[in-house]
Amino acid sequence: MNEQTMFRWLLAFVASVVLSLICVAVFGDLGAQFLFGWLTFPIAVLPRITVDWPSMIAGTIAFMTFAFGVQYTGRWAASWLPENLIASRTWQLRQTGLVVISVTLLFSLGTALVGAFHQVIWLSASRSAPSLDVSIDSPPRGLIASARQSAQQSELRNQMRQNFGIGMHNFHGSFKNFPPSGNMNTDGELLHGWMMALGWYIGFGARELDYGIPWNKPPNDRFYRCQLPLFLNPMQPGAVFGRDGFGLTHFAANVHVFPIRQVDPKAEDYRHSYLRHKGGFSMHDISDGTSNTLLIGTAGRNHKPWGYPANVRDPAEGLNRTSTGFGGPPGQRSAHFVMADGAVREISDKADPRILRALATPNGGEPLVPD
Repeated sequence: MNEQTMFRWLLAFVASVVLSLICVAVFGDLGAQFLFGWLTFPIAVLPRITVDWPSMIAGTIAFMTFAFGVQYTGRWAASWLPENLIASRTWQLRQTGLVVISVTLLFSLGTALVGAFHQVIWLSASRSAPSLDVSIDSPPRGLIASARQSAQQSELRNQMRQNFGIGMHNFHGSFKNFPPSGNMNTDGELLHGWMMALGWYIGFGARELDYGIPWNKPPNDRFYRCQLPLFLNPMQPGAVFGRDGFGLTHFAANVHVFPIRQVDPKAEDYRHSYLRHKGGFSMHDISDGTSNTLLIGTAGRNHKPWGYPANVRDPAEGLNRTSTGFGGPPGQRSAHFVMADGAVREISDKADPRILRALATPNGGEPLVPD
C-alpha cells in the first residue's frame, strides 16, 4: 500500500468521524441509535439466543443443496456455451462460491432494508402514555430498546406458558383441580399459597416445609426469603425483594378461580398432600370455556411476596387502572395472561370492561362482547 492510498483511507476515516459527530449533534439520540446502536445489539441479543439443532441441521442441508445445485447447474450451462464466449468451458468452484455468497448477501440486504424501513417508521411515530392513574415512564424508543423489549416479551410468554400454563395442567392432572389461592387455619391465619403448591410441577420444592405453620413464620420463613426468577417478569423493573426480606413476584392469580380455603392443620387427614391441595376449581367447574377464562396474569404494581397465600387480583378492575389490579410494566399498555387452556394472551388495557368481567369469571355465563 503506497502513501497515496494510505492518505485516502485516513481522509475517509476522518470524514466518517466528523460526519458521525455532526449527525449525533443534529439528530441527538435518534442519530446515535442509527449510527452506533448496532454495536450494543449483539451484547443484548446473543446471550438470549439458543441453538435449535434440528433447524440448524435442516438449514445446513438446505444451504449445501443449494451450493451443489449451483455447481452442477453451472457446469452444465458452461458445457453448452460456445468456446469463444468464455476462456474455459469448465465451471470452477470459486465461481460457485461467488454465486452463493452473492445470493446470500442480496437476501440479507433485502431483509435488512425492510427492517430499517419499519424502524424509521416506528421511530418517527409518536407514542402516548398508557391510561394509568399515576405518571409512568415513557415506553422505550430506539433500535436497541425495541429489540430488547421484543426479546423480553418473547421470554415472558414462554416463561408463563411453561411455568403457569403447563405447570397448572400437570397439577390438575394429579389432583383433578387447580390449587386454591391459599390455605387459612381456623384462627384466620394464612398458611401457604398457590405458588408453593405449584412448585413441584415447575422445578422447585421444600420437603422440610411445615404446612401447619404460616408461611412467614419460623421455620417456614427461610424458604420464602429467597428469590425465584421464574416468578419475575423480565420486562418489569424495580426491586425483587420486599422490605421484610421476602422474595416478590410479578404475577398474580385470578381471584374468581383461586379462592382461599379454610383448613384445620391439626386434623390427621390434612397431613396428606392430596388433601392440602384440594378445594380449587376443576376443569369441569369452568363452564364458560377454558379458552375464555383467565388464570394467571402480570401485575404492574404493588407486588406481593411469591409465598403470600392471598396473591390474587380481580381482572374486572381493569388493566393498568389500579395498584391492586392486573397490568404491565411502565410504558406497556397491556397485560399478559395464562388462560385456563394453557395459552398465553396479551390483552390491551383499552379492552371493554364487559369482556374483562366475562373472562374473569369461570362460570358466569356472560357472553363475550365484540371488542
